[in-house]
Amino acid sequence: QHLGTPTTNMLGCTAIVALAHGILGASITPDRNPARCTWTGPSGHTYDFTSLGVKGNVTAYQLHEAGHTSTYLYNFCEGISSTHDESMSLGCDTTAAACLRDGVTGHTFSLGRLSTAEWFESEDSISVHYSGGSSALESQPRRAVITFTCGINTEPVISEVRESAGTTSIAMSLSAACKPSVQWAVAEGAAAGSSCDAFCESQGSSCVEGRWPTSLSEFERIVGSIQDAGCSSYQAGTYASNPQRVTSSGSGLCYWSSSSTNGRCTLEVANYHARFCPCAVPPPPPPSRRVVWTVAGGSHSGSSCTSFCKERRTKCVEGSWPTSLQEFKKILSRLPGKLCSAIEAGTYTSNPQRVTATGPGLCYWSANSDVALKQRCDLDVASHHARICPCQGHSFTLQV
Repeated sequence: QHLGTPTTNMLGCTAIVALAHGILGASITPDRNPARCTWTGPSGHTYDFTSLGVKGNVTAYQLHEAGHTSTYLYNFCEGISSTHDESMSLGCDTTAAACLRDGVTGHTFSLGRLSTAEWFESEDSISVHYSGGSSALESQPRRAVITFTCGINTEPVISEVRESAGTTSIAMSLSAACKPSVQWAVAEGAAAGSSCDAFCESQGSSCVEGRWPTSLSEFERIVGSIQDAGCSSYQAGTYASNPQRVTSSGSGLCYWSSSSTNGRCTLEVANYHARFCPCAVPPPPPPSRRVVWTVAGGSHSGSSCTSFCKERRTKCVEGSWPTSLQEFKKILSRLPGKLCSAIEAGTYTSNPQRVTATGPGLCYWSANSDVALKQRCDLDVASHHARICPCQGHSFTLQV
């Protein structure tokens, strides 16, 4: 089961949300409850979200739009009450898993109680639903739907926040939401009789529990994914170690159904049988040069790109700096709003940057040395200037 993301943008805003950890961190460490941080889905895969339950901390991030800032707080493992500090939770209900501090009214709303958590798993995401929050439309309690998709980051990266009829939907990606991809293979030949643990290890991989077929049609799809799987006929069977194929005398009889309710990766079979094994496929390496350009404005004016990107749990990517006016204009076209009233080449080593004293400002793009073309991330600027930074990873809200 899975609840899709609503289509109504929150307050008409289409901006991406910036994630900032530790903004409201408290110093007191509560007792841990690891059981709240892990969940095993119907697929058999166990998800570990301990990274979302920082000891003693409430994680906060902000949605900047139209002259005000709304603040969201969450601690999915421990709840908002884990701070043990009223000032750190902005007056949020201590039973809540997530809260909203409205930037216009200053009111704080619970988006749902930690104790009401319901988990759902789909093919490409999992979600947790909270209910019983503060009263919303027609006195109905607010709800929150947090959807996790697989990402390359160990820390969550917020991609979207939407509000619809009293339900706040937050979408984020992180590596803990990834289910390992598998490649099915037949442990035959010299590997006949082996356990799937031993076979997958011999292939430089590992066996993945929870991927066993639950129907004949599902097993037939597995067989179809393997070149020369060797099945000429099918029976359900009752061997705990199924699925497997009888290899003696070219039988080609394949069994798919198991009597086991526990793990199967460790099970061996007779040496005239060959197991079908789900071996993990290593995830692709994270992209090393994916860059999102961001303006380090607002309270970050004067900051280096290193510190600005680091606060967003990512890093500045050297070697991404524009080398022509045309290239700089292409960077500006990816950023919302009008940032520059005029553009000049400039000679500051820390370019590109924008003068932030008033409204859309004068922008400079060119640096004054060959060294600066490569090494600029660590450079600070004057407090009335804002650097334009190449941060690795996902989009962030524009802070100007």
